[in-house]
Parts: sequence; C-alpha cells; structure tokens
Amino acid sequence: MNAIDAHASFDAYVFPQSGAQRRLWTLTDLEPDSTAYHIPLALRLRGALDADALQAALGALVARHEILRTQYDLIDGEPCQLIRPEAGCELPLTACDEAGLTALLRAEAALRFDLRRDPVIRARLFVLGPQHHVLSIVIHHIACDGWSLGVLVRELGALYPALAAGLPAPALPEALQYADFSEWERETRVQDDEALNYWRERLAGLDGEMELPGDYAAGPSRSEAAGHVSLTLPAALTEALRVQARAADATLFMALLSGFQALLQRLSGREDICVGSPVANRDRAEFEQTLGFFVNTLILRQDLSGAPSFAQLLARNRAGCLDAFAHQHAPFDQVVKLAGPRAQAQDAPFRALFALQNAPLGRLDWQGVEAEALPLFPADAKFDLSLMLEPDGDGLRATLEYRAGLIGADTAARWLEHYRQLLQAATAQPDCPLARLPLLNAEQAAQALGPTPLVVAPPHPDLCAWFEHAAQAFPERVAVQGDTAALRYRELDARANQLARQLLQLGVLPEQRVGLCCQRQP
Repeated sequence: MNAIDAHASFDAYVFPQSGAQRRLWTLTDLEPDSTAYHIPLALRLRGALDADALQAALGALVARHEILRTQYDLIDGEPCQLIRPEAGCELPLTACDEAGLTALLRAEAALRFDLRRDPVIRARLFVLGPQHHVLSIVIHHIACDGWSLGVLVRELGALYPALAAGLPAPALPEALQYADFSEWERETRVQDDEALNYWRERLAGLDGEMELPGDYAAGPSRSEAAGHVSLTLPAALTEALRVQARAADATLFMALLSGFQALLQRLSGREDICVGSPVANRDRAEFEQTLGFFVNTLILRQDLSGAPSFAQLLARNRAGCLDAFAHQHAPFDQVVKLAGPRAQAQDAPFRALFALQNAPLGRLDWQGVEAEALPLFPADAKFDLSLMLEPDGDGLRATLEYRAGLIGADTAARWLEHYRQLLQAATAQPDCPLARLPLLNAEQAAQALGPTPLVVAPPHPDLCAWFEHAAQAFPERVAVQGDTAALRYRELDARANQLARQLLQLGVLPEQRVGLCCQRQP
C-alpha cells in the first residue's frame, strides 16, 4: 500500500511490517521500557573532524535509507511501517573526558524509543579534545541488524570525506529499500509447509527449559539488566578448532557451538540443549546493501545423551546445523509456536544465544580521520546467557552477556573460563567423553586439590551464627537449588526457625540430636 496515509499525524507512505518486525513490535509493546533491542554503535574519531560534514553525512544516510525515517503504528489493526518522505538526523555535541565517556555512552544507549513517534536513529558527538571525538549512534533493532551496521559504517566512511572536502556526495552502490523486502516477503513467502514441518518435528517433545545454576532466584519479574565478561581464545586454539572442524567436514562455527553446548550440559545437567543463533537471512544479492531488520533466529536443538565425545558432538552438530540452515527462512515467530506454550508471551524456547561475528568493524580510514569501533553492549539482556565471538587478530574475542539479576559477575567469568578450557581439552582429546573433559587447567586443578588448601574462616564461631549472618547479608540470594524450585536465604532461614519452634514444642532440648527425613526438593 504505497500511498499517503490519512490516519498519520504526518505525511507517510504506508507498508506492512515484515514478519521479523511484527514480532519485535509485539515485544516492544509488552516491555516498552526495555533497552534489550537497542543497537548501540560508538566510533572513536581521531583527527581534524568537521562536525558539520559529519552531520550532513548522517543526513544523507537518512535520505538514502527509508528505514531510518520510518515510524510504526497500527493502521486498521494491522502493524505498519509509516515512512516519512523527508527527515534529518540531529548531531548534538557534548563535551566530556575519557573517565566519563563510558557512562555517557551507556546512558545514551539506554534512552528508550517510542516507535510511534520517535526517529529510530539518534546520534550524538562527544568532544574529548580538538582532534579527539566519539560518535554515538543508537538504532532500534526494528530498523537494523548487525549486517546493517556494517553497511551504515561503510557508507558513512564514503560520504564524510567527500562532504568534508566540499565535494558532492559520492554515488553509492544501488540499494533497494526495506519496504521492498517486506512487500516481497508478503507476496512470495507464503506459508512454507515443508520448513514448518521440519521445525515441528525437530522441536517435538521439548519438556521444559534449561535451568542454569544462577546466583540469585529467578522470580516472575526478573531483572533484564545485562552484565558482560570477555576473554581471548588464542590463535593456537582457534587454529586447532579450525583443523578439527575441517577434518570432520564441518565449520569453525559448529566446533565453537559444540563447546558451548557441552558447557551448558555441564552447568544444567540436561542432555536436551536448545541454543538460539542468529542468521543474516540475506541470500538475495539485491538486499545486501539494504539497511533493515533481516536477521532470523534459528533454534539449534542438540541431543547430548549417550556420553558423546567432542568429535561425536561435532558430527551431530554438522548434520543438525546443515538441516537448520536449509530451513532458515521459516519465520521465528511461527517456529516458536511449534515449540509449545511458553511461560510468558515474549519467551523463546531457549535461555542461551550463540553468535559468531565474522566481520568486525575494526579500524577505518576516513581520509584524515581514523575511525575505530569501541566495544559497547546493550544495557538489557535478551537471554540468560549470550555468547558472542568475533575475530581478534588470529584468535577470537569471546564475550559472555549474562542476566545480572540471575548470574553474578564472578560466576559468569568462571563459566567463560570453563568454556575456553573445555575447548582446549577437546582439541587435545577429541575422542574423550565430554563429561570427562576438565573445566579447569592444570594450575587451577592443582590449586583446588593441592596439599595445602586455602582455609576460609567463617565470620562467626559456629555454623548456625554463620548462616544467620548470611541470611541477613544477602537474603535474596539462592541458598538451596533443586531441579524445579529454589529457596532464598530468607526463606530457608524462616523454615529453619519454624522447624526449631516445632522441635522445642515437642520437648527437644538444646544440643540434643534429632534425625531428619527430608525430600531432596526444597
């Protein structure tokens, strides 16, 4: 429906939302204050920067890509894209120093979008010195994905030098608009029964979600705040994984995924592991230069029963991933429904995400200005765990995003180190059963099992007083974790006091021994 809409408060061309946009539109309505779907980008710019030319380059991008001047609303009950014929991009300047930069970037990324009224892109230029700036760009995921960020940065790098030199904007590669994609998807992507049948069979029999041994109890109103820890997988380990993957006619992605699934199995005790993984979903060349939300999420389910070795798990993942990739066009919202009812409408049938980024932005030369992408992550977590890997020299940079209301920073860092050690052990012993692969290196194991273990004195002279102290210090932390339930310290303390009163009423004296018969579940 390419027409000016009479219902909008501004002149707009109206198109239906794509399938991916419709799901994100629903999620945003359910959690309007969440920043989990904000995509932040920060570029450190060194050199003599022309701020006016940079703003003009941003304006040229908004003029070139309709998706950057699109707002969203319901038209006659149908989720639609409302495309403004014209729009600009403001670039306010803010002076700051290096010490305050990270907090300012995070605050900028945390400002919520009203998709019905606000532009889906906002920019700010932080001034750290005469030849030192940081450009902050935040885009809502409904208008962008990881691939799109690469397109945006490349085009910005082509536009800015010309405009800064007083030249006309250069001709950029021809690109279709995202509305063309949503129209094409609507007209050609009818329900794919074969793909949906594949996913129906693949996801049959899911018997609940993976529970991780978090540090805090997961309540119904769980916090979305995200934390992040990172480490490097060295070049030698990365190459060993490539060699092992090639020998199995597999890929590095499949080998890294196998390690993550093995870790999740060790943490959760489950043999049925589901992991989400994004795919670019750009198999048509005419959309390669188009900005927009193309990415689809695959549900990679793997059976780790039978005590497989790493080599056997890699073979299983090769078969499973190839099948999943062959059926990747099935819309995620339809696939989720096949996995059975969820506790909440926005829940996916997995708690962990895995992504391998093949093309990081790195350093860019803007003819007199050097641009370097800074690591910046969303303030809110989409899932309990998200493992993201990207090239770092000849090795890989691994970043684990975790839900901070469930998992502590020390625990997340320990799990990420376990992942590296598990991969290291798997390359050395690919035929060893996964359950026997060590999660600690030799030095850590010797420290844990050495002849002079570290003795930690309790803060109180007896166990009961120590427990009372713990219940007062962190009452909301998980004290007892079972298969289906958990008790916080305050809850366990209350139950212990209740039992003590009952024993006293029955005539039990202090220091008298009492036999207890308890179920394993708290």
